[in-house]
Amino acid sequence: MVFYFFKTDAQNFDPRDSLQQVLRLENNDSVKVLLLLELAKLSDGRPFDGFLYARDALQLAEKNGYHVLKARALENISLFHRKLGNYSDAVEASFKALQVYDELGLWERKADLQLQIGTHLSNDKNFQKAIPYITMALNSFRERADTFRMALALINLGETYRLNGNTDSAEYCFTECLQWNTFLDNRQIEGYATGNLGMVFLDKEKPDSAIVLLKRALDILEGMGDAYSVSVYLSEMGKAYILKGKKNEGENIFKSALELAKNERLKEQIRDMSKYLSEFYEKNGVLD
Repeated sequence: MVFYFFKTDAQNFDPRDSLQQVLRLENNDSVKVLLLLELAKLSDGRPFDGFLYARDALQLAEKNGYHVLKARALENISLFHRKLGNYSDAVEASFKALQVYDELGLWERKADLQLQIGTHLSNDKNFQKAIPYITMALNSFRERADTFRMALALINLGETYRLNGNTDSAEYCFTECLQWNTFLDNRQIEGYATGNLGMVFLDKEKPDSAIVLLKRALDILEGMGDAYSVSVYLSEMGKAYILKGKKNEGENIFKSALELAKNERLKEQIRDMSKYLSEFYEKNGVLD
């Protein structure tokens, strides 16, 4: 799972409720766009909701000729399309955003778009094209000493290496990310890097180590309401238990992950999980 995410804070209430109330009372269209983009950010773990907010922001920005806000909305739309499994739409939106920034001469946004495009290519299994884009973005973030975006790029580069079968390079990236996060102390980054490192150990057929890391990631991300990531890490933990020979327990965990993916309309996850379960049942039969 390759990530590009927004920073959110765990709350005992849903902050979107307050923002929606403000949005209903607001008359200034530029402020409305900003509110919609903030609502999209807060919906990061629920990509269908986030897409709807970002789409509304784009329509309002285009209507009023708010070019920078249009590009920001396109970036959001691109990210949510990716999480929903719509890769061609995701890449198209990213390049549209890049075109707007180029026309406005906002070159500082280039590295962010390179990272975004790289993650889309990786999710579309075009790893050889993805790695240069993500590496260019990482190098730019290092030059700017932007530790947060460095950590973000390391997560995505590591996952691209993992998906391409280079587990040693993947482990290096996730470990470096966690080291940088000792300074950042960002719980979301910790959750993603830890969970993806757990998937590396699963790929290396070390299920016990994988389960420890995946549980740690789930403890972090479940409290943040990140349904997308939780569904992924739950499914990987189910696989780890199955690899250990605990098939009933693994199957139940995996089915919970699939149910969550269905509830959140995560097309890519539903497809992959359904395929895995079908192969599991074909090999083992339906378990009680």
